[in-house]
Amino acid sequence: MIPVREISIGEQPVSIEDVVDLARRRATVKLSDAAGFRERISRGAELLDRILEEDGVIYGVTTGYGDSCSVDVPADLAWELPIHLTRFHGCGLGKHLSVESSRAVLVARLTSLCRGYSGVSLPLLDLLATYINKNVVPLIPEEGSVGASGDLTPLSYVAAALIGERQVHGEGRVACWIRSDLEHEEMPRNPLRLQDRYSIRCAPHVIGVLAEVLPFFRSQIETELNSSNDAPNIDPDHELVLHGGHFYGGHIAFAMDSMKIAVANIADLLGR
Repeated sequence: MIPVREISIGEQPVSIEDVVDLARRRATVKLSDAAGFRERISRGAELLDRILEEDGVIYGVTTGYGDSCSVDVPADLAWELPIHLTRFHGCGLGKHLSVESSRAVLVARLTSLCRGYSGVSLPLLDLLATYINKNVVPLIPEEGSVGASGDLTPLSYVAAALIGERQVHGEGRVACWIRSDLEHEEMPRNPLRLQDRYSIRCAPHVIGVLAEVLPFFRSQIETELNSSNDAPNIDPDHELVLHGGHFYGGHIAFAMDSMKIAVANIADLLGR
């Protein structure tokens, strides 16, 4: 499949269509060449290093997580902390996400990190972009952590792949898709059944619900897609480490639950 376009991440908002095209390999990704973007990313990482050197304490870097935030991690062992966190959360269950869905995970994570509030380095962003373009896709279980920090277990599989652990899909594990054509019979001029089935008569009213709320779902999803969802956030402009709950996925959960209800109604309609 030859990608038809290149999507730049870092300056312009990313749309749902961008994510879908990247997930389906109809596009490639590149980090923005804008000097302001790269300078901002670098300043965030440099601020993190400077705070560590001056203060020695940053949540999640030289401390434990959650209620263990008061537990200090010696500086010489701090580099092991994220590795152990990645391994600790590698407890997913169930089937693996499809390659397409896993690629969408990579795109969404890259988009969030490119907001410039995560304190990550440019080489990490470059590596994520390379994984997407080279189709190196982590095997991510469908079932994992729940609640506010529901992305910890799925993303641990992404982090593990970035440091060379766990398994990934590679070019060539090939899926065969079988398409069958539907045979349509011509209807007689005066059919015995004078009224269409319920699933046909009510289709505009049931499907219409989903059609009308999709723009609202889009606004919710794209706002979250283009947000920074780390904790803490690193503000290089004001040199602050900000603790909040941006990891909370309430808006996405609401959109997905509402969409599920609308889709379930359509599925029910098809059975009538």
